[in-house]
Amino acid sequence: MNEQNVKIKAAGETGLTGEIKAILHLALPLALSQLVWIGISTSDIWIMGRIGTLELASGSLAMRFYQPFYFWTLGMLSVTTALMAQGLGAGDASRVRRAFRSGVLLASFFGLLFALPVWAGPWLLPYLGQDPALAAYAGDFFLWTAIGLPIIFVFQMLRFFSVSMGTPSMQLLASVIGLIANLVLNEILALGLGPLPAMGLGGIAAATTISYAITVLIMISIVGRHEDLKKWDIFRNWWRLDRASVKGILRLGTPTGFIVLSETSMFAIVSLMLGVFGAAALAASAISFQVTSIAFMLPLAVGQAALVRTGRAAGAEDISALRQTGRAAMTLAMGSGLVNMLVILIFREQLAELFLASSDGLVEQVVVLAIPMLIITALFQIPEALQAVTIALLRGMNDTFWPALISMAGYWVVGVGLAWVFGFTLGLGPTAVWGAIGIALVLNGLIMVSRWFWQLRRIATDGSILRN
Repeated sequence: MNEQNVKIKAAGETGLTGEIKAILHLALPLALSQLVWIGISTSDIWIMGRIGTLELASGSLAMRFYQPFYFWTLGMLSVTTALMAQGLGAGDASRVRRAFRSGVLLASFFGLLFALPVWAGPWLLPYLGQDPALAAYAGDFFLWTAIGLPIIFVFQMLRFFSVSMGTPSMQLLASVIGLIANLVLNEILALGLGPLPAMGLGGIAAATTISYAITVLIMISIVGRHEDLKKWDIFRNWWRLDRASVKGILRLGTPTGFIVLSETSMFAIVSLMLGVFGAAALAASAISFQVTSIAFMLPLAVGQAALVRTGRAAGAEDISALRQTGRAAMTLAMGSGLVNMLVILIFREQLAELFLASSDGLVEQVVVLAIPMLIITALFQIPEALQAVTIALLRGMNDTFWPALISMAGYWVVGVGLAWVFGFTLGLGPTAVWGAIGIALVLNGLIMVSRWFWQLRRIATDGSILRN
């Protein structure tokens, strides 16, 4: 295949309505895929609650601990979506292939590196002020999660390639099969079946690891057979180390990793704070976090679709298309945030009870705390959607450094700082601690939107999108 003759349709060429349709064409299957993907963790939380409040509290504590490692790597690797989309926009297949190959190398490296602290979770958590008994109870969960990290990261790279090429339905198929496998394996491994003993929390993590291994094999098969994907020949010379490409991903991806890490670690640190208030507060925050994670899938899908469209426009240096994508993406962000807000407000009681076994002795205490937390969750849906989509737009044009600094300041200084003040200095309790998250999300949303418009003014002045 001629490396410079892979052509695409220009982004935004049919006006605002046409660009909204183009983003939705990518975003809808992405949203479904994200919901399926988050369904894996949701099913894990659900079965933890079915087993008991102890399992829910211990398992959610373990999940919050390993997620900063996971989300930093995921954010770092996600920049490859923009790089591959830029290669597509420029019609350069070699550029696409190098970005993918280097991304897989980094996915494997960081998966193995971060497996060590995840495996050591039961020993590290007590040093963070957590109940040693809760931490030790999740020991097998940490072990299987550590084994699965490299597998999950490789799947994400295959997923990013599918998205950047405009074929999100491929990874949707793999994700659906992975979810089905996880649901079945959770029942078998966590609860036991026939001669197989119940593995509890360890069985839940083992089911997730096996499910992701299945999705990797499916995605490799799809990429090798699908007409729109195999022509890119991404496995050619897969053993070669492209130092320049690796450095480029690390340069742009490291700040992006901190953008994702700053938000997810805020949730993780706040969860650790809430653990001080007891199992009921920790369980209520786990429910609220899971609800906001599910709701986030829609604006996240819009952001990923906008990232691809922005990357293509940036690769082609099409400034008009870039502006059009920004307008369309922000319109969809506000719409998706409004829908999420209304759904959570209307069904807050049902959502609070969904993850709990009615026979559990702590149900009433958990629900009393979860309902006000869900109201707060509903109120920050629109700004959270705007900041997610705007960060994706900026990433598509390689603007990652300043958004990372803004995110770290907003989430770690404002979010975590206010959570500490509300919860421990003023003694306002666990609901106020959760409210600090909402304040940080609103602030970051406003700043990121301002950053986007600043970039548009900068582009109008110097006429170049990819300045970095």
